[in-house]
Amino acid sequence: MVTYDLTPSEVAHAFALKAHYPALSAHDCFCLVTTVVHSGILLTGDAMLRRTASNHGIRVHGVLWIVDQLEAGGGCDKTLLIQALETWQGDKTVYLPEHEVSKRLQRLSALPVALCHTTLRSPRRTCAVGSGPGSKRAFTRCAV
Repeated sequence: MVTYDLTPSEVAHAFALKAHYPALSAHDCFCLVTTVVHSGILLTGDAMLRRTASNHGIRVHGVLWIVDQLEAGGGCDKTLLIQALETWQGDKTVYLPEHEVSKRLQRLSALPVALCHTTLRSPRRTCAVGSGPGSKRAFTRCAV
């Protein structure tokens, strides 16, 4: 995990985005700028942030994409992915498409355990935003 500080001009850019897109939070705008500056991928489930990022040419995905990447690359044990999906499925504060979660649970449950024991190596950076309904705090995380 790597933490990035924004320069004063990058902070100014984030606030300019905030002025142009008042529906976005300041944290959302910081994430957009951080993602651009560090050539990252923005991870969010927020529709407005996703749309804005896409309009600015930023690669954007949601948490289910991460599950798919971890499964495809064998980045973690399938039982951990199943536990995460089941936890999210039972959490009323997590907004994920039920049919997409169920589809992944069915697929993971059908996989033999031996398929999930390699390591995931990716040169890509990933940026995640953690703000939304019910959040007590917002955070930005960028992993290299």
